[in-house]
Amino acid sequence: MIRIFTCRFITSAILLAFMTGSLARSQAQQEKSGNTFDPQLWVKTHFAKGRIPPFSFKYGGIDSKTFIKGWKYSAEKQTGLEPNTEEYIFSYQDNKSGLVVKCIVTSYMDYPAVEWILKFSNRSASNTPLIESTEVISYPFDFNRKGFFVLHRALGSNAQRSDFQPIDQKLQIGESISMMPAGGRSSDNTALPFFNIEAPGKQGVMVAVGWTGSWRADVSQVDEKSVHVSSGMGKMHLILYPGEEIRTPRICLLFWKGDDRMTGHNQFRQFILSHHFRRINGRFAEYPLSGSFDYGDPAPCNEYNCLTADYAIALVKRYKQFRIISEVLWRDAGW
Repeated sequence: MIRIFTCRFITSAILLAFMTGSLARSQAQQEKSGNTFDPQLWVKTHFAKGRIPPFSFKYGGIDSKTFIKGWKYSAEKQTGLEPNTEEYIFSYQDNKSGLVVKCIVTSYMDYPAVEWILKFSNRSASNTPLIESTEVISYPFDFNRKGFFVLHRALGSNAQRSDFQPIDQKLQIGESISMMPAGGRSSDNTALPFFNIEAPGKQGVMVAVGWTGSWRADVSQVDEKSVHVSSGMGKMHLILYPGEEIRTPRICLLFWKGDDRMTGHNQFRQFILSHHFRRINGRFAEYPLSGSFDYGDPAPCNEYNCLTADYAIALVKRYKQFRIISEVLWRDAGW
């Protein structure tokens, strides 16, 4: 069956547009190439008690890096929700204000990948102090070789020929490259929430930001061996009422080694297919055929502003003239 969607941004299509190339090698091939990254060890090391975790936020105007080691800490290992995964819940609690920050981390046994999400909850009877500037990841990646770093990223979509155009940017020590979509949607116009940091020595890290709205990321080279990445919501400036809870974007990291940066793209593509792609009865779900309408009708009554049932039916009949039979016609609610 053919499914026709008119929403501008379909996650699978966006991902596949950026992650070009053949499928990744198997885990054994990855190990043969020298990729010995241990996700489980990385998690246990970076989220250990007494260590500043790889995220940050400001609480009452103070950076969490200065106080989070003093908060009540707990770690709980969970049963992975799918094969070849381990899940942990690391909790940081401020006994004075009642704020609890939970970091839910998943590590993968068949790919050199980790991902996590934060949840903020207020367990007190009073409003929390101001929570802002949350960086779901704030972390310096250190490598074992000196040299140049290159950020491989892509534009988002603005309904132009340049949609998803790849961009390669050489990093400079002390300078930062900022990415943020332009229109409040996750891949609108200026930035796609997937990027590859190529490091010296035929290695690097893929970074993905899981968020349907506006996000931001900054990449900066610290010195000849390290690069710093921070990412979170585009804007966060709020308090939590008693009993209230919010979540953040999800961050995914995949560490790669190989002959060129496409190794990282291809491994990440295979990782998404293995662990995040929708399945039905254990098999990959069908790809939708995505189409859009814009017949240039004069304002104010075009298909976006004055849509009626008759107009929608006419669109379906128009497709049928070209022998395209849709199973679903999905319309935006009106712009």
